[in-house]
Amino acid sequence: MITGLGLENFKAWRKLDKIRMAPLTGFFGANSSGKSSIIQFLLMLKQTINFADTAAVLFFGDEGSPVELESYENIVFRHDLSRHISWTLAWQTGEYKETYSLMSELESYARNYPLVTKTECVIGSQTLKSQKEGNGRDYSIRMYRNGEDIALQSQPYDESKRLKFVLPVRLVDPTDAWRADKFQSAFESQMVSMRYLGSVRNSPKRYYQWDGGKPSDVGKMGERFVPALLASGEGERALKEHIAYWLKELKLIHDFKLEQMGQRELYQVLVQQTQQSVFVPLPDVGFGVSQILPVLVLCFYAPEHSTIILEHPELHLHPSVQMGLADVLIEAIQTRHIQIILESHSEHLLNRIQRRMAEASLAPEEVALYFCDMEEDGAAKMEELKLNEYGEISNYPPDFFGNQFEEVAETQLAGLRRRKANK
Repeated sequence: MITGLGLENFKAWRKLDKIRMAPLTGFFGANSSGKSSIIQFLLMLKQTINFADTAAVLFFGDEGSPVELESYENIVFRHDLSRHISWTLAWQTGEYKETYSLMSELESYARNYPLVTKTECVIGSQTLKSQKEGNGRDYSIRMYRNGEDIALQSQPYDESKRLKFVLPVRLVDPTDAWRADKFQSAFESQMVSMRYLGSVRNSPKRYYQWDGGKPSDVGKMGERFVPALLASGEGERALKEHIAYWLKELKLIHDFKLEQMGQRELYQVLVQQTQQSVFVPLPDVGFGVSQILPVLVLCFYAPEHSTIILEHPELHLHPSVQMGLADVLIEAIQTRHIQIILESHSEHLLNRIQRRMAEASLAPEEVALYFCDMEEDGAAKMEELKLNEYGEISNYPPDFFGNQFEEVAETQLAGLRRRKANK
């Protein structure tokens, strides 16, 4: 689980001091206020670990990757190549709760490529620090442990070394190298555990294809939610029943089933809207059902201890369903030990989270909610919403979801003016 994140000079963020990340972490705020930049940063790190070009420090993406960021110039704050990009990422591993922290700093090597300037890898009480020396690609490496400051021997900057933003050189001593490899392995595991579902999700289909494989997730547009359901093996029935339970609980439909088309690799999603109605194909019911299905499947299909990133999971959903969706997310983090990081505009989802806290079914340490906004100069800024154990927000931002009271007042005034004019 990711436990902390800080950014400097990344896209809209000139400076984001390290924030606390919880099992349920939500980012709210106006459009273009920096919320998506946080998601894009995490996805950029994830897609870099699988990039075939080992000479690259980062993989900015292409049309097939979770995010496409083009170049270093495009991601540095205000496209200013003289600025260094840096970040801090803290996490802990699964059930063993080992703690790790990575600080990386990059500079522009060319318009489209970054070069590592320094890193700091923390494993429990041990710290490895690297620092670029001069204008070349020589680095000093030091280890700090139990008050000791030890200079380590390293091989020169190696173009074939993966994940240079973790450690840009190879360590000579086998014990030191093992320690560095353990850190890199822990980082890769955290990135592999990350699943992503974007805000743009596929329209419902009449037929879905499944070749018998087991997808790692539901796809960034939810395109693999049916294969994920079918691939859940012995847990398939339990998973489908749980999805059906939530669809019914959310008052979207009464039931659904998957039906194979003869001997072919094609399947239909059939939906029953009421207990008395007939089953019909997914495209023949409300659009919201097809949009929430990938969300539900991902929350209960992803392995335990995964980190799930959701962009606007409330899209195309009725306000009452948006409130119920909060209960889905709460169940996922509490029963499956999953971390959910979401970007949302939903006041209704937030209200349900507050209610569950007031009811003591959700603890303050399980939640971290943030409001993103813009400074006058266009830089992003963030404020943590301070929730007490009763779900009350003590620093509710003005016009958080628009000024509803002003809207009601102006409506009443407009009505009064019209009545007066018609007399």
